[in-house]
Amino acid sequence: MMLWSNAKITRAKADVLMKTDLDHHAVFVLAALLMFAGPVTAPARVWHVDQHHPHAGDDQPGTADAPLKTISQGAARAQPGDTVLVGRGVYREHVAPSRGGSDAKHTITYQGKPGENVFIKGSEVWTPTWHEHDAPASNAVIWRASLDPQLFAESRALYDPVDAPFNPLLAGNGYTSATDARNTVVRPCEDDKPCAPTRGQIFVNGRPLTQVTDAAQLAAQPDAFFVTRDGQNVLVRLNDGAKPTGQFIEITVREQIFAPVTRNLAFIRVAGFTMEHAANGQPFPQVGAVSTRSGRQWIIEDNVIRYANTIGLDIGAEGWGALFGGNAPQIWKGTPRENLPGPWSGVGGVIVRRNVITDNGQAGIEAYAAGPRILVEHNLIARNNRLRFAVDSEAGGLKSHGVDNSVFRHNLFIDNDCNGLWLDGNADNNRITGNLFINNKGSGCFIEGCGQGAPDTGAAWNLVDNNVAAYTRSAVGGFYGDGFYVHSGGHTIFCHNLSFANAFYGIRVQFLHENFPTHNHHVFNNIVLANGRGAIHLPPPHDKAVDNYSDYNVVGPTRGGATPMFSGGLGDGPHKAAPIMTLQQWRQRYNWDVNSADIAPLQAQWWVQSRTLTLRLGRMQELAFPGVPPVLMDHPYREPPDSAKAREAWTPHGIDVDFFGQPRPMDRWPTPGPFELPSEQETWTGRLWPVR
Repeated sequence: MMLWSNAKITRAKADVLMKTDLDHHAVFVLAALLMFAGPVTAPARVWHVDQHHPHAGDDQPGTADAPLKTISQGAARAQPGDTVLVGRGVYREHVAPSRGGSDAKHTITYQGKPGENVFIKGSEVWTPTWHEHDAPASNAVIWRASLDPQLFAESRALYDPVDAPFNPLLAGNGYTSATDARNTVVRPCEDDKPCAPTRGQIFVNGRPLTQVTDAAQLAAQPDAFFVTRDGQNVLVRLNDGAKPTGQFIEITVREQIFAPVTRNLAFIRVAGFTMEHAANGQPFPQVGAVSTRSGRQWIIEDNVIRYANTIGLDIGAEGWGALFGGNAPQIWKGTPRENLPGPWSGVGGVIVRRNVITDNGQAGIEAYAAGPRILVEHNLIARNNRLRFAVDSEAGGLKSHGVDNSVFRHNLFIDNDCNGLWLDGNADNNRITGNLFINNKGSGCFIEGCGQGAPDTGAAWNLVDNNVAAYTRSAVGGFYGDGFYVHSGGHTIFCHNLSFANAFYGIRVQFLHENFPTHNHHVFNNIVLANGRGAIHLPPPHDKAVDNYSDYNVVGPTRGGATPMFSGGLGDGPHKAAPIMTLQQWRQRYNWDVNSADIAPLQAQWWVQSRTLTLRLGRMQELAFPGVPPVLMDHPYREPPDSAKAREAWTPHGIDVDFFGQPRPMDRWPTPGPFELPSEQETWTGRLWPVR
């Protein structure tokens, strides 16, 4: 993108900054300025921010020769169509855009200067006076330092109390309610009761310390800290008894890092930053280190978002108000800054792509009422739920409610201690394609409350195709370690996926509650092998489970080498035991998978360090396979009103490309699973991510 260092230059030659393309579920950022024949009264300009420049200052004009010193000052000055271009350095501030763009062509862009390391942090460098702490009955060397209130003097929580300094080392992870003060106070804590964790974090030489909830726990936990019961001091134990003096120590003071104060801003782009160290709490409301604050048409790309206490990024309406029949976000009382600036125009149209979202305490991305038409693509989402919140709470690599008409493609969800991708509550008319779900905890991909559809449109289908799910670990709360898992809803199509080496089932659809019929789940053209319990789990014919079927799949032995097993998944009602059966019994009882193949030597291996998968299928013509039909959809993907059908979600023929975008044959049977292979090929080895 062309940038100008002289603010007086008017709009000359440039490309298109942003183009809304509803046909492809995307608003593509390209370049930005239009050519005008006549004079322009308000040309877009670049606001330069460079804290290392010798002439930098927030009273400067913001040119390349006289840049601003803080991003916040650029945010205060930027008008629709402008760019805030930020040079290298560590900016310790909460950036709160004052306004959004006016339309797609006049987006306000916040851009880290290409090729430079630009950090925005919610922490401050901490250099207190350290004293050795007396630790009776312990040989551990523990150090004590006081929390100077001045450290938090300029820090403000986004929520109540509006004008008081915010000290996250006194606040708990939860919020009290929507009507009272927002921050749960957990320090001081009573002497006869356990102390709750605080929202504060401490980092030593870039690594996070573990917070313990009792001083005695420091004896067994190096690289840890404890906020004393009176909230006045911090106790720290470093590995090998090291003294904190001389170490580079950062302590979190800000609840959020990049988030407007005013809700409902639109047309903002954030790109090229590393944003870390937020002291935020867990939902509800959702409060990300980076937040659109109920905004729409944002683009968040090419960033690193990490080490938030709870949520890395939030998109959507933040709370329940816009879900389940509501037409406005929940207004949190008692906080004037929460009031909407005008008529509620809804959310949606947000793009999240090519980001690295890792090591956040509870979730990488939270998306409540974030749809329609969001696009999440080409992101690395790893090691989230670092602080081990309950997997069945709001933890997730990506956790959502009310996301519809959206696309999730070519993301790598890996090593999350929670569900990789979890679409919950009114998850309708979405496509999940070309993703890798590797070594997550609970479920690789979980869809809940899906396919309900509006009364005037009928059911809305979710399509899950060309994905790989492997090595999913088990968790409590019914998350037993499935590659793909669905409950409380219907109308999900699983086709051309590979699911292997998961702790429980490769693909499991579960009937849980009489109020949620489990209808119209279709499972075909998948490869399922080497899972701990079985291959496929699907509710059989029942008045609460109509038109489910499974066929044309390739299945291999369980992880222990046993015959691949199947389950009816219904029993006598919700949560009742279901019969476990062989493929032959499955066929005889339900007439399912009559055209599927049981391939004993089927093997697959994932090399995590190189992101490489080796798949040994045996030559396709030797599978004795009667032929997998092309995926021809009887129920086309339903686009939003006044929008053309999106080829990227469905095509006139069905699924006509594989994981890599290579064409699938439409005149003969395609290869099962996500990769279209020649019929004579026996072994396939390839790098799966990033997808090129």
